[in-house]
Amino acid sequence: MTAALRLAKISGAFTMSKAELVSAAEFARRQKISAEMVRKAKTQGVFEGALVKVPGKKKPLLKYALAVRYYNARLDPTFRKANQTPQKKAKGGNGKPVGPAGGKSFVGARAKVEKYRAKELKLKHEINQGLWIRRAEVNDRAFRAARMARDNFLNVPARISALVAAETDQSQCYRLIHDEIKDVLNEFVRQLEGLAKGG
Repeated sequence: MTAALRLAKISGAFTMSKAELVSAAEFARRQKISAEMVRKAKTQGVFEGALVKVPGKKKPLLKYALAVRYYNARLDPTFRKANQTPQKKAKGGNGKPVGPAGGKSFVGARAKVEKYRAKELKLKHEINQGLWIRRAEVNDRAFRAARMARDNFLNVPARISALVAAETDQSQCYRLIHDEIKDVLNEFVRQLEGLAKGG
């Protein structure tokens, strides 16, 4: 790129009319290149300074003559240094580098996969050590424990009703009922310990 072109770019001496603004697709058609090459050049910052945001248009348009000069001068080794500002690395919401299409970089994706594998191996190790048990097994044991408690308490009246009916002393009735409930609870605790051990 000539010094005159650099000076013209810096001073903003290029005055383009609206008729000279073209879309990236139109630029590719006129230059007889693929739209992919134009997208790549935009990503590399080749057209920086030739892009114009037009109200009502989602994508910026190109100042055609200026874009042609920048595109033709892109192979000049001094072009990027003299005319382009260094591109900042795009970062995602968590501050990690992202790829040109907005997706995660290969390194970031690989790190995420390795982190997931490490967590999976840790969980398998803890399961093998007996620190975790399966939900179905917990549900089964809880159901069996509740069923045993229900059955034991429902049997209390059948076992002590005749004894309580025969007693006339209130304290003696209380002792019979208390002892029976205590025996039922002790038995329930023993059964829970058996379930906890896998019985």
